[in-house]
Amino acid sequence: MRKGQRKMSQFQVVKLRPTSPFHLGEKGIGLEETAQIIHSDTLWSAICNAWVRFYDEGQLKTELIERFKEDASDPPFLLSSAFPYAYDVKFFPRPMVRLRNEGIDPKRLKQVKFISQAIFEKVIKGEKVDSLEKNLLQHGMFWVTEEEKNNLLNAFKVKETEDIYIWKEQEVPHVTLDRKTNASEIFYFSRIVFSEDCGYFFLVKYLDPQLKPKFETALRFLGDLGIGGDRTTGHGQFKPIFGEDHIFPEPSETDHFLTLALFFPKESEIKNGLLGEEAAYEFIKRGGWIHSPQAMNLRRKTVRMFAEGSVFCGVPTANYGRVADVTPDRKKLPKKLRNIHNVYRYALAFTVGVMVR
Repeated sequence: MRKGQRKMSQFQVVKLRPTSPFHLGEKGIGLEETAQIIHSDTLWSAICNAWVRFYDEGQLKTELIERFKEDASDPPFLLSSAFPYAYDVKFFPRPMVRLRNEGIDPKRLKQVKFISQAIFEKVIKGEKVDSLEKNLLQHGMFWVTEEEKNNLLNAFKVKETEDIYIWKEQEVPHVTLDRKTNASEIFYFSRIVFSEDCGYFFLVKYLDPQLKPKFETALRFLGDLGIGGDRTTGHGQFKPIFGEDHIFPEPSETDHFLTLALFFPKESEIKNGLLGEEAAYEFIKRGGWIHSPQAMNLRRKTVRMFAEGSVFCGVPTANYGRVADVTPDRKKLPKKLRNIHNVYRYALAFTVGVMVR
C-alpha cells in the first residue's frame, strides 16, 4: 500500500462522570467479573437502546441501524471505546508497537494497560518516551509522565504513587433463587468505584453533524438509564460532559494505523494487506445476552474482534470495519422467537495514524 497524507483528525471528547459504581461484564456466564473499560460495541448498543426509548423504533432504524449495517459506508458517527481519566489526565490503551526507549523492561511494560495522552502522542509519532519505572500508578497498570505524576499526587492529596487509585474494585454479594426449589444462593460480583474527579471518556467523530444534538440527548438519557450490568440496582449511571474537539498530532505520513475501538474488518480489507508483517494485534471474544424486549434471555452469536491498541497496515481512513450481524440461529430458536429483529454488534475501527519502527 502506498503511503498517504492525512490531516490531523478532529474528535469530540465526551467524559462520563460516574454517579454510581460500574459493572461491565467481561467473563463468565454471570456477573462475577467486570471489565475495566467500556468497549465500543457496548457503548454503541447502549446508545441505540437509549435512542429507541427516547425517540422511537423508526428513528433508530433510519438514523442509525440502516446507516451502520451492511458495508457501513455511511455511518453518521464513529465511536472509540471508553477509557479511564483522572482529573485532567486521559488514558489510552498501550499501542502494540515497539517503543523508542531501550531501557524499558519488556516484562514490566507488559503489565501496563493504559498510558497517558502525553505518552500516547509520543508513541504514535515514533518519539522517545519517558521513564517507565518511576512513573507507574495503581500496581503498574497506568503509565504517566513525571509532570503528570506530580500533578496527580497534588490532586489526590497524597505523597506516594502507591496511594493513587483511579478506581477500586469491590466484591458485592447477591442472592439468587432456584426457580424450581426456591432455594437461595449467594454469589459475588465485582464492580468498579471511581475516585473523585475520575471516570470514563470516549471520542466521537461526527460524520453527519446534523445528528449531533440527538446523539447528545440520547447520551444524557443513557446516563439516567445506566450502562453495563446490574442497572436495576443503580449501577452504571453517569453524567455526560461534552468537551471541546480534540486534535491528535498524528504523523503526517504513515501507512499504519491503530484502532481505539474494537474492530471486525471486512474480507476485502484483509485481502488488501491489513494484516501485513508489521501488524500487531490481539483478539477479544464478544458474546453475551440480548437486551432487547423482543429477545430477552437469548444469547448473541460470539465473534472474535481485534482489541483496542491493535496496529494494522493501511492508510488511516474513516470507514474500516463493519457492523457484525450476531442474530441467533433462528432455526434453533422456539417458533415464537424466530421472527425477532436482527441483532448487530458495532465493530468499526476508530483509526489513529501511527509510526511503526
